[in-house]
Amino acid sequence: MDTKLRMKRNVARAAASAMKECMALKRLRGLHPRAMRQLYMAVVVPKMDYAVSVWRRQDETGSVGPRGLLDPVQRLAAKAVVSAFRTVSTAVLEAEAGLLPTDTRLKLKLLKHTVNLHTLPDLYPLLGLQNPSTTTKWQVKSPLGTLLEVSAEEIGRDTQQLETIEPFCVTPYDDTVSEDMITIEADRTEAAQQAKGVPLAKSIFTDVSGRNGLLGIGIMQIDEQGRIVWSMSETLRKRDHATIYAAELTAIKKALALSRADSSPLAREGLINSKLN
Repeated sequence: MDTKLRMKRNVARAAASAMKECMALKRLRGLHPRAMRQLYMAVVVPKMDYAVSVWRRQDETGSVGPRGLLDPVQRLAAKAVVSAFRTVSTAVLEAEAGLLPTDTRLKLKLLKHTVNLHTLPDLYPLLGLQNPSTTTKWQVKSPLGTLLEVSAEEIGRDTQQLETIEPFCVTPYDDTVSEDMITIEADRTEAAQQAKGVPLAKSIFTDVSGRNGLLGIGIMQIDEQGRIVWSMSETLRKRDHATIYAAELTAIKKALALSRADSSPLAREGLINSKLN
């Protein structure tokens, strides 16, 4: 760490270590490009981007500075993924390998770090350290203040409007047993009788099937007389690329999205019945 806190030595050391790992990655033979890309994203990228909110200069433009030290590593990794020639441009390599440009990847991590800092609960021990990030009486802005200013276009300047993210889904002292919980009987006959008691007017049914090596989903809604009000079906993908369980989750997700749409024919409030054979 130099006296002017430019962080170039730290970034250069991380880039040199990442370059060695990329060269070792390139020597691997017989790997699928998807596996090669996954190794790069899981092993090399976290080492390069570690503490990016500390060393990344927010006003940095072009390839001069710490970010320019990471571009050669990204180019070498992209060449290893797609096995391209040396003369291919970096932009084409990144597009073919499915990699975000270095600058875009760093900006996304900075944005995620900013959102995490401003969505902490009130009882968080380090919450008071955020106060200097919003003050304007200092001539030199703090790193948190600069980070918030750069991310103002994405998250807004008023951080009070951001949702507070608790470190748990349900508080430990809350009763997790819901009064509306439905218990399905183990006996098939009793379960069938129980299913008949579900109101049909606001019920959405989803199902999935696999035939001829393809996976498909179906969604429909019926009225109180059992008549079909609305239905749709869609073929997803080959069965070799997904499981029947993933297809069922896709059907539930699509039913939720359709029910929330303004012009949706489905009921906005109701019960989604999923069946998996």
